[in-house]
Amino acid sequence: MGPYCVLGAIPVRTRHNLRATCASTRLILRQVSHEMSLEHRMGAQLPTGFLEREMERLARRQHGVVGRQQLIDLGMGRRAIFRRLEQGRLHERHRGVYVVGVRRISRRGRWMAAVLACGEGAVLSHHSAARLWGLMPAGSEWINVTALGRRVRRDGIICHYGTIAADERQIIDEIPVTSPFRTVFDLAALLKLRELERVFHEAEVRGLRDRVSLPMLLERYPGRRGARNLRLLLESPEPVGFTRNDFEEAFSAFDRRPRHPSAASNERTPGAPRAHLRDRRALA
Repeated sequence: MGPYCVLGAIPVRTRHNLRATCASTRLILRQVSHEMSLEHRMGAQLPTGFLEREMERLARRQHGVVGRQQLIDLGMGRRAIFRRLEQGRLHERHRGVYVVGVRRISRRGRWMAAVLACGEGAVLSHHSAARLWGLMPAGSEWINVTALGRRVRRDGIICHYGTIAADERQIIDEIPVTSPFRTVFDLAALLKLRELERVFHEAEVRGLRDRVSLPMLLERYPGRRGARNLRLLLESPEPVGFTRNDFEEAFSAFDRRPRHPSAASNERTPGAPRAHLRDRRALA
C-alpha cells in the first residue's frame, strides 16, 4: 500500500507526532523572525552611510557628544559601536557617553556629556546651570547635575539626587537644565547671602522668565536648606547693589564699612567710563 494521503487514516500516535512537529516548526520560525527583526533594529541590515549621517547629525545638535543608548536607538549595534571606538571615530568621555570625531569639545559639550552620563531625566543644575543661564562667571569646578534615582559616580561630575518638576526644568541649546529660579533656589543652599543676591539680581537684569517663582518654590520645599536666605532676600526693602565682577564686590564690601559714605554701583557720569563710582553727593 502506498503512503497515507488521508489524515483520518493515519494512526493516532503518528497524528500526535505530526502536530508536535508542526508546532515546534512554527515556534522555530517565530524565533528566527524575531531574531531577524532584532538584528535589523540593532543596525545589522542598515547601511553604514545612513548610520554615520544620523550619528553626526545627532552629535551636531548635542555639541559633539552622543549617548550609547541614543546610538542603539538609531539602529547601531553594540559591535558597530565598539568598532568605531577602535577606529577612533568615537572617543569615550564618560561611561556610555562618546565624543564624535575629535576629542576636544566645548564647555557646552562637556555639560551635555555630563547630563547624558547621569541617565534619563538628569538636568544641569546648581553652579553649572547658573553659568549656562549667564548668572555667574565662568569657573573651572566640577559639573553639577541633578539626577533622578540613585546617585551616579562619574569623574568630573557632582551628581545631586532630587526630584525636578516639569515646570522647574527647561532645555537651553539642547541641554536639559533647571529653570532660572529653580537654579537660584538650589544655589541658596550653597552660597552666602551676598553671593546669592548677586545671582538673583543678575537674573533680574537679564529679564529671565520662569514658570515657577521663588515664593512658589519656598512653598513646595519649605524645609529646604537655604530657605532662610531666600526669605531674607525676598523680604529685603532695599535693592541689591549690582556688581559685575569680584573686584567691584570687594570694593563694595570695603565701602560698606561704618561711617563711610555709600557708593553707587555702575553709575555713568559725563566723561567717565561705566564703573564702580562714588555717589556725587559724597564727593561734594
